[in-house]
Amino acid sequence: MIKDEIQKLIHKYLKDHDKEKVNIFRYLLSQIKYREIDLKKEITDEQTIAVLQKEVKKRQEAIELFQKGNRPDLVAANKKEIEIINQFLPAQLSDEEITKIIDDILKKQPDHLNPGEIIGQVVGITKGRASGGKIAELVKEKIKNAG
Repeated sequence: MIKDEIQKLIHKYLKDHDKEKVNIFRYLLSQIKYREIDLKKEITDEQTIAVLQKEVKKRQEAIELFQKGNRPDLVAANKKEIEIINQFLPAQLSDEEITKIIDDILKKQPDHLNPGEIIGQVVGITKGRASGGKIAELVKEKIKNAG
């Protein structure tokens, strides 16, 4: 499980005296444990991935704010954290791969252009390998071009 891998890495980096990585992994582990407390059970790897994706999204939003605030040090720190978190996430699909999935769905239902339903189907197929925002953007673009 991903949670176990994170715990092992905490021990490894404690031995290596790498405080920065220890802090990042401890924070991630705490977020996973908070989610388990909310659900009142141990979470699956799929749920863990959702927690980690949420953490990546937080850092991406922070990067935007830090860039506006002219804080390159904090931008770099958040980018580094994203790289560390991404090692636990499945490889993200390219725009072309997502577009192909959208095209397949539209071929099956050419007269049915409800963006919400199409986005839901694509999210179900991609299972965390693409952000909801990116999927929504591509679906809306496809429907606009089709209509």
